Amino acid sequence: MVRDNSARVIVNGIHGTDGSFESLGHSLYNADSFSVESDTQTNRQSPPGEDDNDTVLAPVSGSRSVRLSGQTSFSRVNRGFPSLDKIASLRTWLRQLESLILPQQGLGWEVEDVVRGQTYDPTASNSRGLLFEDVSWSYSPDSGERFNWTVQGVFSDGVQNQNSPNNYVSQRGFSDLQTDKIVVDNVDIEFSYVENRDVSRTTNIQTTDLIHQVEGSSGDSPVLGTINEGVTTEVVFDGVVYVPDSFASTTNEFDRRLQGSEAQLYDMFSGVIWEGTVSSSDSTIESGRPGRFDFSVTLEVGQVLG
Repeated sequence: MVRDNSARVIVNGIHGTDGSFESLGHSLYNADSFSVESDTQTNRQSPPGEDDNDTVLAPVSGSRSVRLSGQTSFSRVNRGFPSLDKIASLRTWLRQLESLILPQQGLGWEVEDVVRGQTYDPTASNSRGLLFEDVSWSYSPDSGERFNWTVQGVFSDGVQNQNSPNNYVSQRGFSDLQTDKIVVDNVDIEFSYVENRDVSRTTNIQTTDLIHQVEGSSGDSPVLGTINEGVTTEVVFDGVVYVPDSFASTTNEFDRRLQGSEAQLYDMFSGVIWEGTVSSSDSTIESGRPGRFDFSVTLEVGQVLG
């Protein structure tokens, strides 16, 4: 059986509240799962002493959201960027995925669902666009040239201005980093092997409920979505550090020096130096494995005061 590697979900771009449209053309390759979830507020009232068939239900309003997830390959992504080499195309694709989470998302994103044969368009009279509130990607060398991604959003009518996804892609950029490491003050610890790396970008969207009785009709009431907090990014690395010649000093620095200061986490895979502060870290030394320790480190992206 040949796996279908076609673009099943395409994010065409973002619509501004001023009528503008900024094209992105981001294909979510190998979308293994595309779930549309509907929730209804039933306003259930069950009188004391009555059985379930006497319960009163008033299903007037609710919400609708999506969750997409997939696993795709370097080569599949590269075919979408024929002018770039494999690594540059991968890094560009990751930046585009991250750009779906913006502090302001205009009227919403236009998304083409090839499987269902639908286009979610915030400017169409019989449709509604998407506001994205969470994206993440992860990579482990054990998976070879494959990596995982997820996207979550809500069907809502955005009311704020829009930021530019293309500006995010160009401003974030990427560099050809030579190693994975963390730098805090004068501490510079190289990671010998990163077993898994996870990057997640999130924001919080407050929405009004949709009214089920009029949803999809010509009298469709708006479902207003407001992003009421900024974007947060968290990066998690798990792996191994081999330091046979300076084991005691390196473990001591890792355990004592990473917290509470500005940190730079060098990500050789995505070509990004993530800047912020370490929120958690741990080291594990195992008997019979001299000169090495397993590590986990979580960095929250942002500007560190002090």
